[in-house]
Amino acid sequence: MKRESDGRNRIAAWLIVPGLLLAACSPAGRGTGAIQNGDFETGGIGPWAPFQAVKAAVDSGHARGGKFALSETDAAGSVYQDVEGLKAGTGYTVSAWVSGSPGATATAQIAVYDAVRNAATFSPSLKPSETWQQLQYSFQTSSDGPVRIHLFRNTGAGAVYWDDVTIAERK
Repeated sequence: MKRESDGRNRIAAWLIVPGLLLAACSPAGRGTGAIQNGDFETGGIGPWAPFQAVKAAVDSGHARGGKFALSETDAAGSVYQDVEGLKAGTGYTVSAWVSGSPGATATAQIAVYDAVRNAATFSPSLKPSETWQQLQYSFQTSSDGPVRIHLFRNTGAGAVYWDDVTIAERK
């Protein structure tokens, strides 16, 4: 594990797994327990941040609802967001709508990084079609600390589109 400062008096940790590098969560702070800008209707990707070599941008021509969706192209990688304010020992489900450009071979996957466990878990891989499909991934928190949600575009051709990303406590 490698630790480094982000210049704002916060320390980030990086988990290195052979063939995969996941950025760990920022230190815990006050949060809402909700994904911010999960519908990408702000017209930008923030507070999502790109990870690895993927090219991420909002797209106005392929939204599921509203005006915008997230488009991931060019290479493998993800956008991620730290979600704070979740309850320890509680089950949550991340849901996202996914589609692909015509003929796309790149697959989509949700990953959840838990800094306390120092481990990432992944949803099954989905090969998106031009039709919107819902991808869901359930996990359980280990502490009150944040988790990092990744929306991955794996290797392959074409764009992967994401929209209406939410997180909810499992009942």
